[in-house]
Amino acid sequence: MRIKSVKCRMLAATLDTPIQFGIGAFPTFSATLVEVTTDDGLVGIGECIVRRAPQATQAIVDHMLRPVLIGRDPHDVEGLWDEMFQQLRGWGHYRGFVFEALSGVDTALWDILGKAAGLPVYKVLAGAGRPRVPCYASSVYFAEVKEMATQAADQARRGHTAIKVKIGRSPQLGGRRMDVSSVKAIREAVGPRVDIMLDVNSAYDAATAIAVCRQLEPLDITWIEEPVPPDDLDGYQRVRAGQSIPVAAG
Repeated sequence: MRIKSVKCRMLAATLDTPIQFGIGAFPTFSATLVEVTTDDGLVGIGECIVRRAPQATQAIVDHMLRPVLIGRDPHDVEGLWDEMFQQLRGWGHYRGFVFEALSGVDTALWDILGKAAGLPVYKVLAGAGRPRVPCYASSVYFAEVKEMATQAADQARRGHTAIKVKIGRSPQLGGRRMDVSSVKAIREAVGPRVDIMLDVNSAYDAATAIAVCRQLEPLDITWIEEPVPPDDLDGYQRVRAGQSIPVAAG
């Protein structure tokens, strides 16, 4: 079995109401789908998450990753991943758009392996470690405090036992004070039995993240996600050491 073609499809959906969170406002959600086809007709599909400019992700797949893949055995997923990564890393590219592109190709290759074996991909990956996986409602986006509390309460009434909440407002949107007010209102609206996870989308610096977390510690927050930019490792260490809410990184 050999890889015959690699194609990209750009998708976009206009939202009825634009959403806003720590990295900006989004009237449209975009995605880039990757289709990897083998010489015996199997087609693997993967999705590159794309916040903006799906054309950039498509260009990386078309011009940098496809040449690595054509004619290769898709069973060598990990070896191909290493080669694609080195192809990108050699030019100093190893974050952002390039990893979004690489993730879509990688998922498509695993999809091929599952189809070739007649198995779901999780079984190809050595099987499920548990019969059930907890899930949470995602997400409560920026809005007025009362509206965010209402959204969270509605999700709890629908049976969700955990809810992700976006924080990380710019000063123009009320900044950290409105973030704190929103989370306090949401905790009051959903009660003590619903888990609340906070997602900053890297919009804070370490000092701001620590200050916000200290104010929210009494609210039994499950975690704070991406409090600082992903390459700010010192900032992550400061946030973890400076307050008690568990820290998650994307």
